[in-house]
Amino acid sequence: MFRFIVIVIACSILVQSFIMQSTVVNGESMEPTLQTGDRLLVAQAGHYERFDIVIFQATEEDWYVKRIVGLPGDTVYIIHNQLYVNGEPILEPYLKSNYLHDWPSVNYIYPHRIPPEHYFVLGDNRMNSTDSREFGLIHKDLIGGRALIKYWPLQSMKNLVSSQR
Repeated sequence: MFRFIVIVIACSILVQSFIMQSTVVNGESMEPTLQTGDRLLVAQAGHYERFDIVIFQATEEDWYVKRIVGLPGDTVYIIHNQLYVNGEPILEPYLKSNYLHDWPSVNYIYPHRIPPEHYFVLGDNRMNSTDSREFGLIHKDLIGGRALIKYWPLQSMKNLVSSQR
């Protein structure tokens, strides 16, 4: 029995260290998709795609949860709350339904193509999110992983892998 417990603990540590980890959401920046206190299962990935929700190291102490909207080689801008990538308007069904009508107009232009191994990230709650509009692009090496599942609270468990991919 003792051996079994040791093996289970060792496997758990290995999985958590190298394959998957759990993280807790703190803040309003990803509302309505994620709320403070939500728990996510996050997996490391070799590459990331548009609309992936990722965790990344924003400062020495802080990790953020945001959505990738711009990939290497893309151009990104927001005019009157509409996201454009490579000149094309992007449908964002994960935003609040009243987003375009109730919030002040948001405008942002990233004037260059996103360089290799960098990503442009935004929070779903654009009026209350510190994201690439403020701190710039995120290097691939700072990304800790892609959020796969919101597993807590149980009644709102859901798959976070984008169906738009």
